[in-house]
Amino acid sequence: QANSFSTLLKRHIHSQKRQTFGFKSLFSLENDNVVVVPNDDNVPETMIQAMYRYAVKGLSGDELRKVNFPNKGDTFPDDRRFALRFENSTASFVPQDPQWVHKQNFLCAFTAPELLSQYKSTYDIKESSSTKREIQRILTLAHCDTPQDVILRVDLSSEEGQTELADYFSNVSQQKVQVVTQTTSNNHIHQFGNTQSGVRHIGDTRTVHIVNQATTIALGKKLGHDLKCTRFRPNIIVDTHQAWQENEWVGQSLKIGSELVVDVISRTIRCHGISADPTLPKGQELLDIPGLLQKHFPEVGPYFGVYAIVRQPGTIEVGDSITVLGDSK
Repeated sequence: QANSFSTLLKRHIHSQKRQTFGFKSLFSLENDNVVVVPNDDNVPETMIQAMYRYAVKGLSGDELRKVNFPNKGDTFPDDRRFALRFENSTASFVPQDPQWVHKQNFLCAFTAPELLSQYKSTYDIKESSSTKREIQRILTLAHCDTPQDVILRVDLSSEEGQTELADYFSNVSQQKVQVVTQTTSNNHIHQFGNTQSGVRHIGDTRTVHIVNQATTIALGKKLGHDLKCTRFRPNIIVDTHQAWQENEWVGQSLKIGSELVVDVISRTIRCHGISADPTLPKGQELLDIPGLLQKHFPEVGPYFGVYAIVRQPGTIEVGDSITVLGDSK
């Protein structure tokens, strides 16, 4: 059977001269033997593996197959549009003039990793049948171990829905919180992100967080844990097939799919907000990821993932390829 396959392959190569198989692997004939052609393209493509949007800072994400960025500077639709701010926080937030606020002022993965990792949330943006509001922003909340049992379903575009969500988490956290969000526009112009990178670069809080699957696997092997990319709360999961390659993208522009262009502006410094895996049950072992990164990968430090900003609008889908265009300046 092997000889038969080889004969068929030879005939095909003779007719096609050169053919691409799978991930750009090139085959040709040398002395009537099938060989892989040495070529710079003879490596797996970097592609989008998965995409996520986190409507409420600290809660779980929604997996998306396709995302449109209509304008320069956009991020994922409604990504971290809402947050649970501690009422006794000394840092003010003005909905009419939203500014970046440090994560310590919110009930989130940084301040309550074990608590929030127990919840599964889903979020839908839909046209409202009501004449009072054009858009409904429906959040559904359940426990991770019983996702079929809905705890609450609220419309976060309404004051009533925001109050109901705040009351629930005030009760379970034993800390009074309020839901905060921008009120200046229906468009998503303020993101409750962890980083100030966007603010420093272009005066905008909105960024896109990218995590490399190859790096996640490398870190997991070193720690002896089956780490999942979702622990790191990415918007886009890619696979470069080489750990830490994403760090080389800082200062570079990437083309994702056929249209979208992003500028990678910084690495992601990690905090204890990723000590818990939101896909694992209550009582899991908490991991000091920043400390473990510095211990096992001192040349990298407490960094994992990169932040990017949208330079050129476009639409992307899972499976789209990623190409490095060069220096973003």
